[in-house]
Amino acid sequence: LTMFVTRRWVPLAEVFRDPPPPSALKNILSFGLPIFPMILGEWLFRLIDQYVLLGMKGLSTVAVYALAVNIAMVGYVMGSSVLDILITEFNRIRNRVGGRTVDDLVSSVELKRSFTAMLRYALTLYIPVGAALCTIGWSLVRFFSGPKFDEAAQIMPWTALIPLLFLINLIFGRVLLSLDKSRTVGFATLAAAVLTLGLNLALVPRLGGQGAALANTLSMGCLAVFLGIQVRCWKWILWPELRGPALAAFALLCAGGLWATRYFFAGRHLLILGIGAAWCLAVMFLMKLVSRDDVHLFTDKAAVDEITE
Repeated sequence: LTMFVTRRWVPLAEVFRDPPPPSALKNILSFGLPIFPMILGEWLFRLIDQYVLLGMKGLSTVAVYALAVNIAMVGYVMGSSVLDILITEFNRIRNRVGGRTVDDLVSSVELKRSFTAMLRYALTLYIPVGAALCTIGWSLVRFFSGPKFDEAAQIMPWTALIPLLFLINLIFGRVLLSLDKSRTVGFATLAAAVLTLGLNLALVPRLGGQGAALANTLSMGCLAVFLGIQVRCWKWILWPELRGPALAAFALLCAGGLWATRYFFAGRHLLILGIGAAWCLAVMFLMKLVSRDDVHLFTDKAAVDEITE
C-alpha cells in the first residue's frame, strides 16, 4: 500500500530524470556514510541480548525476555513518533541559525526552547510507561500474552529505563547530527553496542533475562552520558520550560495511581489497564504537561499565527 501511494502521489520519475550533481552526491555520502555505524549499533542493541540469552539460557528464556522488552519499547515507539515531528521543527530552526558549534547554536533562545520541548515530551510520554512497567507488569503480560509468560512480569522493572534512554539518545544524537558530528554519533553508538555484548556475556549467566536488561540499561546509559557531554546538554535546557517539578509530581501520581489500581482491582487485568491509562492521561492534561499552547512546537509558529488570525 505504501509503495502504491508513493508511486501515485510522489513524482519519482521526475526525481530520477534529473539526478543530483556530483557535488550534492558527495555531500550526501559524506553525511550519510558515517551514520551507518549508528544504524548498525542500534540494530545490534536490539539483537545482542537475545542471541546471548539464546546461547546461554535457551529459547524459552528468550521468549519471556522478548515479551518484556517489546512491551517496554512501546514507550519508545510512542515517544519517537512525537520526537520525529519535534526534531524536524528543530532542524528547520537550526537551518536559520548560523554557526557550527554548540556555543553558536545555544545563543538562539528558539533552538533552546525546541530542545527543551523535545526533552519534556520524551519524559512526559515515558513516565506512564515506566510507572506501568514497575507496578502493573503482571497485568500487561496477561493482556498481551498468557499465564505461561508470567515470568516476564519479573523482568519488566529491569527494562523500565530502556525506552527513556533510547529517547534521550535519539534527542542527543539528532542534535549532534545537526552539528555535522555524524562520525561521533555513529562510532559512539557502535562502541556502546560492543559494550552491550560484553555486559551481556558477564551478567546473563547469573541473572538471566534481568541481566540482559541490566546490560542494555548500563550500556545505553553510558551512551547517553557520552552524547550528553558531547552536545553539552545542560546548555540547551530552559529549566522553567522543562517543568521539572511538574514532571516529578506526574511520576509520583502515575506510580501511585497505578499501584492503587492494582491493589483495588487485583486480578482484573483489563480493568487495571483501562483505569490506569485513563488516570495517567487525565493527570497529564490536568498538570498541563500537554496543552494546546504547544501546537507551535510541532510546526511553523508563523503559519499557526496566520491561520489563527
